[in-house]
Amino acid sequence: MKTKNNSVNEESSLFPLAKSRPVKRRKLHEEVADRLLNDIRSGCYPVGGYLPSESDLMNEFGVGRPAIRESLAKLARLGLLELKAGVRPKVCKLDVAPMMSELNGVAKMVLEDPAGQQHMQEIRMMLEATIARFAARTITPKQLRVIWALLEEFRKNIEGVREFSQPMIVKLSDLDFRFHRSIVEVVGNPIIVLLQQSLFDWLVDQRKFTLGHVNQPETTYHAHLKIYNCLAARDPEQAEKEMISHIEQVNATYRRNEQ
Repeated sequence: MKTKNNSVNEESSLFPLAKSRPVKRRKLHEEVADRLLNDIRSGCYPVGGYLPSESDLMNEFGVGRPAIRESLAKLARLGLLELKAGVRPKVCKLDVAPMMSELNGVAKMVLEDPAGQQHMQEIRMMLEATIARFAARTITPKQLRVIWALLEEFRKNIEGVREFSQPMIVKLSDLDFRFHRSIVEVVGNPIIVLLQQSLFDWLVDQRKFTLGHVNQPETTYHAHLKIYNCLAARDPEQAEKEMISHIEQVNATYRRNEQ
């Protein structure tokens, strides 16, 4: 014969997650935004077309004007809608730039913590090392010429210079970014290009600080030259290794001088 306690124990074993887990009610504007997003995805509202007026959307979803406006603003921040006063919301082609812009605030908070900076650098290393391997297989002669031209410009700017002014460091930082950007563009994926650009934007202060260190511009040039040679030789494994070595050296220099 089962006792009351035995019954409770059996029930607990059958339902191990049977505990209080209240479901939070979603805000109205989030529900409206999700439904409009599904409508856009399904083609109900095609790119270049217009959504109904705010009044029509209020009637359709049975909500007030604030909920409609918040939902439209959310979709606009994602780059899916263009909002202008006095004009119905226009559906835009998906652009990830606004989404990356939304991450800027979060990224800045992460970078305030040394551990967060390290995590960002690790993301950059993994991304660009993989891209270097891919680029070595697929890069075209025209793309190689673009990268070589950037290398030559970098070399000419550091040749014979013993001390770099702040404007020159800014210029070298831009050339550094353009060198890496040209390799990323070989992939032909606009989302990866945007992600790499965002990482560089978030880490721009560290890059300028590092390039201002003694001998770092020359070290950077020689590292870039090694990477270029691997790309030109169509050597994926060595291209990946040289990219990792380059970024690791930059990270180590930054951490050492920051301390």
